[in-house]
Amino acid sequence: MMKTTIILINMVMSSLFLFKTHPLVMGMIIMAQTLLTCLMINLINQSTWIAFMVFLLIMGGLLILFLYIISIAPNEMSQNNPLTTKKTLMMVVTITLIVMLTHTWNMKHFNETCSNNPLIQMKLSEAPLFAKLFNHNMSSMVILLMLILFLNLCIMVSLVSIESGPLRLMQ
Repeated sequence: MMKTTIILINMVMSSLFLFKTHPLVMGMIIMAQTLLTCLMINLINQSTWIAFMVFLLIMGGLLILFLYIISIAPNEMSQNNPLTTKKTLMMVVTITLIVMLTHTWNMKHFNETCSNNPLIQMKLSEAPLFAKLFNHNMSSMVILLMLILFLNLCIMVSLVSIESGPLRLMQ
């Protein structure tokens, strides 16, 4: 039930994204979708490392993207058009009904056909996907990757001129 709710909210946000024109509102929708996607990854896998890494990578990219958008976009308020709001609401209700109706049929079909399948039961009992990455044999490679990322961070901090201030010029 939780997975269905997350998928439904993610689909609604995807449909809302199509009607938004302000870049900051679009960025907030992408951030919310990232959070929901990482929650979904966490529910699917037994390990939270994958969801955490995906979240950090996408949020880091979004922060850089926000920096550039804020430096380019003008300071204006987001306008809500009543006609667009009605269309969006109709689309959200339609998508919600379609997903809920098809999901109930799919779950009945899935439970009937796959409840006694030994392959599915074997997949559920396997170890987490990235458990081999963090074992003793691979620890030197993981530490090397961490050091490379830390070195990149230190180099970027030293290259950025703190005295020049932010990228956006204030008037």
